[in-house]
Amino acid sequence: MEIKTILEQLQQSKMTLEQAEKEIKNNQYEDLGYAKIDHNRKERLGVGEVVFCQGKPDKFLSKIYNTIFKENEEENEGRI
Repeated sequence: MEIKTILEQLQQSKMTLEQAEKEIKNNQYEDLGYAKIDHNRKERLGVGEVVFCQGKPDKFLSKIYNTIFKENEEENEGRI
């Protein structure tokens, strides 16, 4: 979610301060415990997130993929 959208929702009382804080923190990266997903990498570097998969169990890879896909859902529309 864009920071401007988060701030607008906070201003309009559609989001609590705690929710806004969580969204802004997740906007930087999302810590899954076994991987940190950098949701803003593409904006900063022009290249989307890269995941080093070697040695990670399939269940972790699945969660990582689903997390990245969900974050980019609008961009992914029509590709499946």
